[in-house]
Amino acid sequence: MEIELIDGLGRLVRGGGKVVKNAAGFDIPKLMVGSYGRLGVLLEATLKVFPKPPAWVTVRFEFSGLQATLRALQLLQANPLPISALEIEPPLRLVVRFAGRAEALPAVVQRAQRLMNLSANIQEGGPLESTYWQQLSEFAFLPADSQLIRVAMSGRKLLAFHEDLQRVSGVQVVRYSGGCSVAWLVVSSQFDAVALHRVLLAQRLAAVVVCEGEISKGGNTSSRHGLQLMGDTNWVSLSQRLQHAMDPHGKFADYAGTVPTEKTLAKTETADAS
Repeated sequence: MEIELIDGLGRLVRGGGKVVKNAAGFDIPKLMVGSYGRLGVLLEATLKVFPKPPAWVTVRFEFSGLQATLRALQLLQANPLPISALEIEPPLRLVVRFAGRAEALPAVVQRAQRLMNLSANIQEGGPLESTYWQQLSEFAFLPADSQLIRVAMSGRKLLAFHEDLQRVSGVQVVRYSGGCSVAWLVVSSQFDAVALHRVLLAQRLAAVVVCEGEISKGGNTSSRHGLQLMGDTNWVSLSQRLQHAMDPHGKFADYAGTVPTEKTLAKTETADAS
């Protein structure tokens, strides 16, 4: 991967390269991923691409509990299958997208069903199949009056996190994407930010409020000039040092703070104790 950007001092910076070993010092291309425009203005990117698969098929498995769903996901990941995407969607549905040669995909689906010991709802590649994944990438499941929170997730924390999440009011939809590496929370404008912040801290998980809107309970108003963070923020100090090296005068967006603030949590704890 190779990129070209303008940093906070107006300098033209090029990082990475068209070879595997291409970084000395800051690995700038990787730093730009997920930086939300905090490090510079991206001008050009050279990406590694793969041939477009000739065919896709989407398979849906239904389960009776989240633990069984997660176990099935991990089983699929442990086997050499041509998986293109893995999604856990409400209520307890494992959605798998396979990619490859059209004549080989039926055997792939049969093998997946044998592994699961379940029959599946199968959707062959076509307009409806591709539209599902396109709408997912565009967050079409997000209502206009809701907010979207992105949580960096891991499979070993998912069950405890999901259980604790049941005690947070205002959480409307929960999806787990990328093989459970990301959780997407759709929350109402009246959701309990303090309770969610506590859950994230207890599990040592970090989250970002992706869309703009008002945090109603114990927080700030999301700003287009900075990122609102929730949960574990131990990584922020190093991130800000990197940002200062590339943007010493603060020309680009920074973190607008945590939602809710630490002061708000302290006040809530004091109130609870009294």
